[in-house]
Amino acid sequence: MPLEFLLDFIFPWKCVNCQKNVGRGEFACQECMETIEISRSLVCGKCFARLPEGKKICHFDFPYVLGSAGSYQNDALRALIYNLKFRGAKGVAGVLAGLIMNFAGNLPEEIFKNVVIIPVPLSKNRLKERGFNQSELIGGIISQKLGKPLSADIILRTKAQKPQSEIKNREERFLNVKDSFMPAGEKFPVGQTALLIDDVTTSGATLYEAALAVKNAGAKKIIALTAARA
Repeated sequence: MPLEFLLDFIFPWKCVNCQKNVGRGEFACQECMETIEISRSLVCGKCFARLPEGKKICHFDFPYVLGSAGSYQNDALRALIYNLKFRGAKGVAGVLAGLIMNFAGNLPEEIFKNVVIIPVPLSKNRLKERGFNQSELIGGIISQKLGKPLSADIILRTKAQKPQSEIKNREERFLNVKDSFMPAGEKFPVGQTALLIDDVTTSGATLYEAALAVKNAGAKKIIALTAARA
């Protein structure tokens, strides 16, 4: 009897949300995945006004527009993100990247014609503690699917702050990450759009600070893509 078959029999793979048995390498059952409603347009990063054509109609000075695949209120999506970030289930990155790609399929193709993918970096302490950067895992898969370059050397994180998930107040979240990112020295390619990748956005504080650093590195247009938005 193959060892994998025996292990799956003793320790079956289960849906991270409903705990139903699933196949090897799967993290959520089909029923739970079908509850995740995929968004259909970009929104303003500040006020969340819909931008059907991907063009700004408000808050022109805000550094990015936002595209989130689904809602963080969805139990299955929230469970997937939790298991990736806090239980080391790195394979979930593929599921979240797939959701983002499903969302991207609802947008005009020209948006992704000239893009560079930039994962939101972790601090050195957090990276050492977690062992991986979930945004870089997701961004790497999106890079492969789009056939576009990924650069983790455009910006860097300069401070190790208290985890944003432990802070409930919106203003405190912005203060917690203020001035936490800076250009890393590599100039952003002229004529390209930056796709700033993260797993989830809640207050928008982390994306805002990261986008400012990307802008200071030379990017003229920034689209933040996340698997979920709270």
